[in-house]
Amino acid sequence: MSSQANESSQVIVERARLSDVHALIVLRSVLLSSGDSQYASRNELDESTWRRAYTNWLDHAITTADDESKICVARLSPDSPPVGSAIGLVNRRVPGVHCPSGRIGWIQTVVVSAENRGRGIGSRMIESLLSWFHAQEIGEVMLETTPDARSVYSSLGFDPSGEELLYHHCESGN
Repeated sequence: MSSQANESSQVIVERARLSDVHALIVLRSVLLSSGDSQYASRNELDESTWRRAYTNWLDHAITTADDESKICVARLSPDSPPVGSAIGLVNRRVPGVHCPSGRIGWIQTVVVSAENRGRGIGSRMIESLLSWFHAQEIGEVMLETTPDARSVYSSLGFDPSGEELLYHHCESGN
């Protein structure tokens, strides 16, 4: 067994708990608190806005655990704080060839702490979400990626959709 596979097998992937909310915010800040993506905070107001909204969303999503969302965390031991997170969401779309029900899965906010990257933790969380989607008979699962993470997702069976994701910020959409 490779070193990465051995380390990955020791990781616990489970649903997030309310006590994980602070750690989930810290993990997501890797994606939203800096950088040049469309989603990154540009100032202190942006930062406080996403943190407050995400805290409220997490509180609700964790306490109402339903078939519309699953917040996965990865832990190094049963009582340790999360070192990674990934969120699965079920959305309704217009039915398509591979998705006649119109129910598709989205994977978002996949992040692993810097010191734990390269150990297969992200893959384990994605595999957990894919199993959850499969159990719900979801025909398609989508995600957005960066060039750095594309090979990880490709190794898990994700292919380019052939479509380009475009972004438009609606000023009144706050």
